[in-house]
Amino acid sequence: MNFCIPTGLSVEEKVAWDVVYNALFTDPSMSWLKSMHDASTSVFICMALACVYSMGFIYLMSAFAEYLAKGLVFLIVGGLWMACIIAGYMFANPNSTQTTSEVGEVKVNDPKTYLLAALFFGALALVFTLIVCFRWNDIQMACDVLDATADFFADTKRIILVQVGFFFFTLILIIVWLFGIMGLWSIADVKVDQGSSLP
Repeated sequence: MNFCIPTGLSVEEKVAWDVVYNALFTDPSMSWLKSMHDASTSVFICMALACVYSMGFIYLMSAFAEYLAKGLVFLIVGGLWMACIIAGYMFANPNSTQTTSEVGEVKVNDPKTYLLAALFFGALALVFTLIVCFRWNDIQMACDVLDATADFFADTKRIILVQVGFFFFTLILIIVWLFGIMGLWSIADVKVDQGSSLP
């Protein structure tokens, strides 16, 4: 890390500076500071790519939000029915689930487990299917809300600045905290007065 080292310090100032310098460069708890400095190029590249990816994600959601939401609904229902069918097939064909141990013993898994799994996933699939069938208008409305929200984000690109502003606000707080810690370290050894009435 490149920075100016003060010159012409008094003895007390030299001691305080040595405490700060050792704390920043030799204390393991502050190794993250040097790591951030060494990786600063990668951090800036990631920040730029994050803005690019955010814009791409916003436009992607604006174009396909409704289709993605409906696709996920049918994917969940289809996945539950598929799990029910697979578990039912394994229950009907227990020999297809047999395994061979290291000593060569053939073990057939308990078909009741697959029966319970088939009933469980079948019940979930039936419930989700009924919900989709009888509440399709509500699902359609929810998908429209998602689509409208995505279009709002696409039309209001400056909303990304909220995240950027929050990042710099957090960075400022960290810098202020760091200078406060450096100020405490510059005091050198801090001893607690056991006889003090202060808490």
